[in-house]
Amino acid sequence: MLISRTKKTRLPSLTFFYAICCTISTLAIFPLKTEAVQIHSFADVAESAMKGVVNIRTKTYVKRDPSLDLYQFFMDGMIPKRKGSSSLGSGLVYNKNGIIVTNYHVIQNASEIDVYFSNRSTKKTVKAKVIGVDTKTDLAILKIPPNSNLMPLNFANSDNLRIGDVVL
Repeated sequence: MLISRTKKTRLPSLTFFYAICCTISTLAIFPLKTEAVQIHSFADVAESAMKGVVNIRTKTYVKRDPSLDLYQFFMDGMIPKRKGSSSLGSGLVYNKNGIIVTNYHVIQNASEIDVYFSNRSTKKTVKAKVIGVDTKTDLAILKIPPNSNLMPLNFANSDNLRIGDVVL
């Protein structure tokens, strides 16, 4: 039994050794390009994009039915009849007409939607309304009043991308 065990353990190690030798010989025939561009920081890109990125805060109100709520029955209506919850997400300015793109799960069932613009000097809040959703892709389109100070983000052409390209 001892002999068969050593043969079984040698076979995978020989296969591995053979695979390494083939890989090294292939690399010698087809050398890899080493002209890679090294990216040290995304700070410049992030700084230019900050003007087009927004925070989205939502509030959802659900009316409680007092006849189904035991707390309302026993507390004689002392608990508020509306229950509120909130969520937080992000979005981007699509164009100067006031179109904001965000995720659907951020605004799902929202009663109020507030869009926060974060400039270093001032913080501005605007009410938004939903003009379109796509639940399959988790996208939502919001509309805010148009403003000349809106800074939409620039989109690149995805047809020019290759597998392995760095995107942000």
